[in-house]
Amino acid sequence: DLPKIWTNRALYPRDKYATILRLMANFELAFPFGEGDQRHIVAEFLPLKEVDYEWEPTDFLQFEYHYEFLPAGVISRLIVRMHDFLIERDKEKLCWREGAYFEYDDSRAVIRINPYTKTMLIQIEGTSKQEFLAIIRSHFDTIHKSIRKIRVGEKVPCDCTPACEHRLDYNFLIKCEKKGIKEVLCEKNAEYVNVKKLLDAIERPEVRRQRDRQQSDKRYPAFYPTNNSVFSPKKSKYSMGRLTLILIGLIFLFGLIIWIKGGNSEIGEFLKDQLSRLISVISRFSGI
Repeated sequence: DLPKIWTNRALYPRDKYATILRLMANFELAFPFGEGDQRHIVAEFLPLKEVDYEWEPTDFLQFEYHYEFLPAGVISRLIVRMHDFLIERDKEKLCWREGAYFEYDDSRAVIRINPYTKTMLIQIEGTSKQEFLAIIRSHFDTIHKSIRKIRVGEKVPCDCTPACEHRLDYNFLIKCEKKGIKEVLCEKNAEYVNVKKLLDAIERPEVRRQRDRQQSDKRYPAFYPTNNSVFSPKKSKYSMGRLTLILIGLIFLFGLIIWIKGGNSEIGEFLKDQLSRLISVISRFSGI
């Protein structure tokens, strides 16, 4: 179909089709589909109508992104990035312009964007739903970081009642857990909800603990790097130089005392002069 789409032969010569398609894939505009990667799907040209697919999960987790303004191309870029996870039926990928169905191990997910409310809805069912959410969030993080001045919040549904429409900020819940706050108040129904229960539904506690350790290591790095040397390379250079100068100074000082006691004033004056120079050099290296 490419000759029908790219009719301008000067801009789109046939021998450049493969290069153009690779560039489109690199810029997260299209992805290969079918045997031999002969077909490509351009995400922005997908049909607007949602595909028909049976989706009535009973036990699922839900995670949302709420945008202050909705950048163009977020969902299409996600579809391109995660095209290997797309559910396929009758040799067609289950995706449309504003969403898609994905699968990972025995878990399934649907991701929909609502351009009017500026929200991204993620629902996942299956035994690997927490791991699958981590994969999805990592792709969203990469996309969000590439967009300047983006303002987006990560939201968790409140579980005070099954039909509660209130959403709690994920990062706020993380701060509450770190401070030992066990419950927070639902602003809609004035009911207390358990912080740990909400977070455990999204990710396992050990994952949060590991992330906290990694963040702590970045904030408070070890003073010396771990290696076979007592000193770091940078520290070793100056420490050994100082130690050498101090030892030489002590030797001269010892010799000075001996010669002064022996009554040789010329040697004493010479050593005093050398000692004075050494003190000056030591002061320069040590900063004293």
